[in-house]
Amino acid sequence: RLSAFLGCPLEPETLAALEQHCSFATMRDNAMANYSLIPIEIMDHSQGCFMRKGEGDGVEGTWRGH
Repeated sequence: RLSAFLGCPLEPETLAALEQHCSFATMRDNAMANYSLIPIEIMDHSQGCFMRKGEGDGVEGTWRGH
């Protein structure tokens, strides 16, 4: 929808590649997007992952539940 709004239609192959690049799994594994490069003095990585999928009904809930 964004490409249509901007008047820049995308080829199906480009759209598929973009969807893969922006997927949660890819972002989680990308050091430039997942905060794993932040020094331990600033963020203690042993406390868990910064990125959370947000599914389920765990203790922290989901953004839709607020």
